[in-house]
Amino acid sequence: MKKKIELMHQQFGKDENHKCCDCSNLVFYRYNRGFYKCKIYGETSSDASDWRLKYVACGMFNKEYTGNPIINIRKHSIKEKGQEPLIDGQMTFLDDTNDEEYQRAIEEMEHCIQYEESYNIEDGSM
Repeated sequence: MKKKIELMHQQFGKDENHKCCDCSNLVFYRYNRGFYKCKIYGETSSDASDWRLKYVACGMFNKEYTGNPIINIRKHSIKEKGQEPLIDGQMTFLDDTNDEEYQRAIEEMEHCIQYEESYNIEDGSM
């Protein structure tokens, strides 16, 4: 299976002059620990979508992207490789996400992060 950054390079090309750490599409989240996500690749609650700062940037460096997250392309390629058929009513983590639901989940996550940042957990003050 290809690495996350390889999919990004395949999809958008490489920008050898930059690293992901300097890209406007890289976001930082803090929940018990800090982690980075690429908005274009797709932001999930799994560490499988955590991003490395040292990656060579893709062709979308500091560019706006309005398409579906690249992680969905990865999901579709896994489906195409032939999984066992699902039983009626069985759910899978590989189901497509509704863009509206995805955006709502991202907004909720961002709201939670802003709330956590405004509340100092260590001393309990706001």
